[in-house]
Amino acid sequence: DGNRRFAERRGLTRREGHSAGYAKLVEMLGWCSDLGVRHVSVYAFSIENFKRSVEEVDALMGLAEQKLGRLLEEAPAARERRVCVRVIG
Repeated sequence: DGNRRFAERRGLTRREGHSAGYAKLVEMLGWCSDLGVRHVSVYAFSIENFKRSVEEVDALMGLAEQKLGRLLEEAPAARERRVCVRVIG
């Protein structure tokens, strides 16, 4: 909901709001790394989200697929930094 409110207040599409939320997540993870935070849990999608429009759910799933694909491409660099990603659900 925060990404949707963010988008609405700025005249962006919901997809743009969700993309901005992902960018902020990446920024926040950088801060965590800088501060020595070793574990971070991210709750990114609730079963309640399936009550949204088909278009929004499809956009969210597409964004997740795109970003998780990028993580896989960057896996060797992530391993060097001792980053582990676990997707649950």
